[in-house]
Amino acid sequence: MIDDTVTLEDILCKNKSTKAFLFDLDGTLIDSQEGIITIVKDFLDSKGYNFSKKSLESLFGKPIEELFREVLIEKSNEEIWEYVKEIRKIYAKNHLQITELFPKVTELLESIKATGLKIGIASTKFKRFIIEVTDHFEITKFFDVIVSGYEVDNHKPAPDIIYKSAELLQILPSECIYVGDSISDVEAGNTAGATTIAVLTGTSKLDKIIAAKPDFIVKELTSIRIKKRG
Repeated sequence: MIDDTVTLEDILCKNKSTKAFLFDLDGTLIDSQEGIITIVKDFLDSKGYNFSKKSLESLFGKPIEELFREVLIEKSNEEIWEYVKEIRKIYAKNHLQITELFPKVTELLESIKATGLKIGIASTKFKRFIIEVTDHFEITKFFDVIVSGYEVDNHKPAPDIIYKSAELLQILPSECIYVGDSISDVEAGNTAGATTIAVLTGTSKLDKIIAAKPDFIVKELTSIRIKKRG
């Protein structure tokens, strides 16, 4: 079920109208899970809670306010947003220090760009932090569009972020490839009619990924091999 490699030819066999690659960010292009989960746990510890990292891992990839709503069910919406403001300030101070670019990301983006296909980021992450990450790793230049989940009405697994990205690229959602590490990424892409590639570098379990029915599954981004057409 796991594909050793996925080539542009494989993708075009699945979807001849492909015009763009869209990527999730956390767990897909960047290795940030451990750092984010540690920050969330430490923050909740400081508020008197005692959640294990394991219990928080399953919520990785959700907007922070949704994560808080799931684990702090006694808190009002106003209290949740106060916590969001606090943790964003903490995260802003050191998120680049706890983040690494996955291997060969720059080379993959270069190879996609060389084909003439468009490239975008469609991530739940707060827009400011997306830009700070892409600037830090000097990859912003590759992206024709960057869309945050906070720019659309509904977060993933709703397809809104795929629709918005495609609209800005002036293409159809069905002409997009969406690459992500989570079940919500696969569900969002599938619902939008995009071709989906699940990468196993996040916290989602393989059986759950398989059940979500992506078009391709790869262990890591280096398994996606793109060569210039013609």
